Amino acid sequence: NPPFERATMKVWMDVDTGIDDAHAILLALRSPELDVVGISCVCGNADVNTVVASTLRVLDAAGAPLGKPVVARGCAHPLVEAPHPCPQIHGDDSLGDLDPPLPCAGALTGRRAAKQDAVTLLLETLEESAEPLTIIALAPLTNLACAVRSQPDLFTRKVARVVWMGGAAAAGGNATAWAEANAFYDPEAAHIVLGCGVPVLMYTWDVYLKVEFTRGDLEAMGLGHDKCQNQVLKDHDAQEGGASKGKSKEKGSPKGKQAKQAKPAGGGDSALAASSQQAASCTAAGRFLDGASLLGSRLLHRDMRHWDMAAAQIGDAGAVAALLLLEAEGCVKAKAMSVSVELKGEHTRGMTVVDMRPCVFAPDRPRGPLNVEVVLDVDGGRLAALYAERVLCPPQNSAWAQAQKSARQQSGPLAGGNLATRSPGAVAAGQAALAASYGALPGTALLATGNANGNIDDGGGGGAGGAGKGKKRKAGVAAGAGSSGKKTAASVAGPGS
Repeated sequence: NPPFERATMKVWMDVDTGIDDAHAILLALRSPELDVVGISCVCGNADVNTVVASTLRVLDAAGAPLGKPVVARGCAHPLVEAPHPCPQIHGDDSLGDLDPPLPCAGALTGRRAAKQDAVTLLLETLEESAEPLTIIALAPLTNLACAVRSQPDLFTRKVARVVWMGGAAAAGGNATAWAEANAFYDPEAAHIVLGCGVPVLMYTWDVYLKVEFTRGDLEAMGLGHDKCQNQVLKDHDAQEGGASKGKSKEKGSPKGKQAKQAKPAGGGDSALAASSQQAASCTAAGRFLDGASLLGSRLLHRDMRHWDMAAAQIGDAGAVAALLLLEAEGCVKAKAMSVSVELKGEHTRGMTVVDMRPCVFAPDRPRGPLNVEVVLDVDGGRLAALYAERVLCPPQNSAWAQAQKSARQQSGPLAGGNLATRSPGAVAAGQAALAASYGALPGTALLATGNANGNIDDGGGGGAGGAGKGKKRKAGVAAGAGSSGKKTAASVAGPGS
């Protein structure tokens, strides 16, 4: 099968926008296969009002058209669980407290959230849509659970699939020893959605940390920290009338205090001019770098500085990449499995209990319905290459692109078996097939040359230490994978940290 559906997939995103959600929004907006019609916001990484503001700021930075996707405020509280905001991970503004910060929501564009609540707007969108929607959920499932309870028949009839970044199969948890954050933050909501009868693709904590970029990767793309920061300061000066005079407290240090957010420069014409100037940024590499490229790069640099790590992950964007590459050979290993959510355990509340028993015999408890397609492994290099092509946009002759091409030539695309033992003929044939499939689509050249980091079939376990909405590990810690929740220290060695 070709790696992508040629027809556009109509999608709705449900987010608690923090750093990882921002990466995902950027990738979804940059993917021609996806038509993002709406984004619902929910309490999770931050309170719902902060989430709404952050989502609008990301859309402004990405240059999204006004009014599409529509943004709506959803549930301000989980169904039962207390809220668990995590400014220690995502910053007070839930976008890393960048310095200079992104402009205030709508300051340069007038973009605003819808007046309707998110659940009502989602249900109306489903009702009016001529085709089923795919929902990409990157947060606690509170909004979706409310939609299911409100109109279950409509939801099951008009939702083609829910792609959820949440839960874990065998990696343990990050918010707790056994619960991944998006499941732990609202276990009852996860229980409702996973059992509603709609197909669910669960992008797990087991694979979350495998899609990453190092400082060297970004430098090779012409997206080093200093180059990005210089461009940000130029844009900030243009918006502020030169007030910052090219100075920033960030300077590569995680301790810089957040500057005041940029205010509107004036009326409609001047605001649009400032927005256009911001979108027309250019790096020292001599290529176009728009707001999405700049924001994606800054967030990766921010995480590396903040956690003192050698690499940073794209987090929830991995779920978007997995959806896009689901049919590409060897990119995503997923299996239909029986999944339930633990609601009562003192130490296991929020755990996604995946029945991994190879066989079941009486009098053992029978296996439940195969209600969830669980992502068990991904080719981290291929997913990272998709993000690089769509969001970071490295020039094809960059050192990074050449290094990835060399790695792919040596190993070949995944087609079963250990990559190191594949014959040159099989590797060449696989590369030709990938090139033929990707060539007809914009922004996919690197997919045929992406590195083989964390391959599915070559014994690649969890990627090097990680990031996420959840607990982070220092680079170099072996085993495990990632998702959304809190972050751990360097000494942790084992899955789910």
